[in-house]
Amino acid sequence: MAVALFANNASSTLASTITAGATTISVQSGDEGKFPSPSGGDWFPVTVVDASGNMEIMRCTARSGVNLTVTRAQESTTAYAFTAGARVELRATAGAFTDLFGNADRITTGAMDPARVSTSANVQTLLGAADNAAFRTSLSVYSKAETDTAIANVVDAAPGALDTLNELAAALGDDANFATTMTNALAGKVAIADEATAAQYRNNTADKWLSTDQVWSAMAEVSLTYAANISWDMGAGVDFTVTLTGNGTLDNPTNVIVGKKGRIRTVQDGTGNRTLSFGSNFVFAGGTAPTLTPTANAEDCLYFDAITATKILITPVLDVS
Repeated sequence: MAVALFANNASSTLASTITAGATTISVQSGDEGKFPSPSGGDWFPVTVVDASGNMEIMRCTARSGVNLTVTRAQESTTAYAFTAGARVELRATAGAFTDLFGNADRITTGAMDPARVSTSANVQTLLGAADNAAFRTSLSVYSKAETDTAIANVVDAAPGALDTLNELAAALGDDANFATTMTNALAGKVAIADEATAAQYRNNTADKWLSTDQVWSAMAEVSLTYAANISWDMGAGVDFTVTLTGNGTLDNPTNVIVGKKGRIRTVQDGTGNRTLSFGSNFVFAGGTAPTLTPTANAEDCLYFDAITATKILITPVLDVS
């Protein structure tokens, strides 16, 4: 596609006189290199001015050394006969600018050529052409299709109520520090790792949360070891059992948890007639300690209530069978 060519400071004078009909003009030897060499339909504007002020715009379509092939009387000027010495200059003319910027066909969808920049619509066509992707990348710009695709990828499958930045901001309470707000809020929550174990629940370990499985696990009977003095860690369980293989005393419990309630199930061995005495911190209805069922293998249940750390109420349910 033909385009207008330009060169900086391209000027000379006519080397010989020309008539008004001449289509070849010659510039001074040594100046020819200042002017472009058009080919393939390209051209450049030539302005010739003599000492009398006569001026003509020509269009040079070829140059061979000092000889320029020209089309005369361009851009509403008149063809004149010029004598040797008249000025010959490559000047930017209205016609050249119109050719560059006013014609839609100066934009192609091929490789970018600065001489083919035209209207904004044509620039959009050029930048949007698939084979100008590298040019867009160098300018850090996107075609309309690429921009539409990028926006669609951001929105993706978001619901209609959350597919704009304003809607997303509203969903976050317009809180510019939302991440910090959530971090602070979560900091006050009990961590998953702080679930109470059955042993921790029995022992009233502080700052733990309860799950149903651990609560029920905590209710499993804990066996006490028989001895003449039976040791009892109240924090080790809720319900307890002991098999009496001789007479014994239930010592005052350690790790008393005030308000705790539970049960001690006593079992006579195969011999029976085993007795059980109680430490000084135990109290009973009417002030009288219960007498266990003496029958071999008999079971009695002693329900306890830790009223204070040194006052454990025992309520017996005897001969459970």
